[in-house]
Amino acid sequence: AMDKERTSPTLSGLSLTIGSGELVFAATDGKVLSESIEKHEAFHLPNGEKFAVVLPAVAVNHLGRILAAAPSAHEKVELAFAGKLAFLRLAIADGLTVEFITRLVDGTFPAYRAALTNTTGQVAITFHTAQLASAVRRVALMTQQASRAIVMSLDHDQAMFSNMNYTNGSARIPVSCQYSGAPAKFGLNSQYMSDILKVYTGEHIGIEISRGLIMREPGVTYLVMPISLPV
Repeated sequence: AMDKERTSPTLSGLSLTIGSGELVFAATDGKVLSESIEKHEAFHLPNGEKFAVVLPAVAVNHLGRILAAAPSAHEKVELAFAGKLAFLRLAIADGLTVEFITRLVDGTFPAYRAALTNTTGQVAITFHTAQLASAVRRVALMTQQASRAIVMSLDHDQAMFSNMNYTNGSARIPVSCQYSGAPAKFGLNSQYMSDILKVYTGEHIGIEISRGLIMREPGVTYLVMPISLPV
């Protein structure tokens, strides 16, 4: 969810907040938002304080590769901050230790929590995760590289997925779902949906219709903003 186009130094990085018993990572480019929360007693700071920084995208990508290559059973990560620098020490298997230093991004990450609040208070749509991922992936084959726009049309207990622009051909793929609302259409970026579905672990996925489309699993929340549909 980090801003890959680097339109904003702050949004191109990863927000890290520690305090109140939580370690919170968040990223957004204004169109898709992801938040991950880990709870532990170690994340309580003195006097109820909170500590917030933004890690640069380059550092986050390097850390991702290091952690992906390390056996998870032997990982230990230590964090320290001083001024505009972050220091990380990663203890990996067989006594290998990696020390990593990065500059922090100047600026304050936007207050995004309100966008993750479901104003309806209900899960509006429920899909089988694998079926939804397959439909999004297949419809995306007919989209343009520039927009990746697809349409989700809802009517009773079925969603119809189609591509928005027919330059590369057309696709219409029906997917069963649990939906009891009025007929509705949403324009979506197929790449954002695919990225979320690749890492989503649940067998079924609920999509809440609010300011955008909200998807949740334990400790993680995703938000995809809809694309305007042509009149």
